Amino acid sequence: MGEIRLGKIHLRWCDDCNVPVLEQSHCGICAGKTREVKLTPPGDARPAFEHDIARIRQLVDHQFGRDTGLLVLPEGKIVLLNKVPDIDRMDEVIIDGQVAGAVRFDILRGDRFILKPYGALAIAPKVQHSWVRIDLGAVEPIRKRGASTLAIGVLDCDPGIRPGMEILVLDAGGNPVSVGISKMSSSEIMAHKRGTAVKTRWIVDD
Repeated sequence: MGEIRLGKIHLRWCDDCNVPVLEQSHCGICAGKTREVKLTPPGDARPAFEHDIARIRQLVDHQFGRDTGLLVLPEGKIVLLNKVPDIDRMDEVIIDGQVAGAVRFDILRGDRFILKPYGALAIAPKVQHSWVRIDLGAVEPIRKRGASTLAIGVLDCDPGIRPGMEILVLDAGGNPVSVGISKMSSSEIMAHKRGTAVKTRWIVDD
């Protein structure tokens, strides 16, 4: 595990100009107020290069379906990468002053994109892979108590799910509810066996 250094994180964001700002409470372009970007310490973010962005889009497309990578990282926007402590290497992906997800580099399992709520909101309209849809009764325990998704509450799911995959949980109307990691295969989920289908990592605000 990498070293975690605690201290002041200097990255801020101007929402009016949609640009990063270092330390200043007001933007040098429009003079508007800036806000702190919530990064994992030590918070040493760098600009993403074109090849970084292309690779992340490709990874998101592979996991969640065609063109979802472009939804997470649209053209013409500033993208930052923040290296965070991990066994191998992991970079948080920042766009619009929000952490959309993280890229985890894993020699044994292969690289993967770990979806966070901001990224989930972006890809929900076009997600094609790695999703489950839950009934109304399953939504409230997740939103209010941070509960995991139980197989019994799943209405439908991507038929290609295997344990250990990054999953987007949707309500019956296709709105994102949470993101997490699958604990069952799609066949086990749809058999409505007892147990956890998706272990919740983060709740997506409605």
